[in-house]
Amino acid sequence: MFRLNLWDDAFSGESLHFQVGGFPKLKELDLTRLNKLSSITIEKGALLGLDHFRLNNNPQLKVVPQDFKHLENLQFLGFADMPLQLVDSIDPRKGGECHWIIKHIPLVLIRRKVGSRFHDYELYPIPTISNV
Repeated sequence: MFRLNLWDDAFSGESLHFQVGGFPKLKELDLTRLNKLSSITIEKGALLGLDHFRLNNNPQLKVVPQDFKHLENLQFLGFADMPLQLVDSIDPRKGGECHWIIKHIPLVLIRRKVGSRFHDYELYPIPTISNV
């Protein structure tokens, strides 16, 4: 299994760009606590084998990357402790003007902290074509 984890400002730029042909065998990508990351670009033909993508606590990423629509093999997309603006934009129950970007992904999960203790969080799926 090919996995790439970028955690705790291992990438310190504002924009992450995946080019055509980039990371063809990558199966899992985890971007966690990249405090400056505000945009992700994924060209059509990049990350072709990706099936799991997790975004966790990236406070500047407030808009869901439109290029997620290019990730045709993605089976799971997880958002944990992400800005409410991003999460609400993909949730059709809350207006979800960007839901179209992720609707092809079978499982989209949101984890949101709701208290001060470690296990104080809620976990809920975003309705998509595959799980409606």
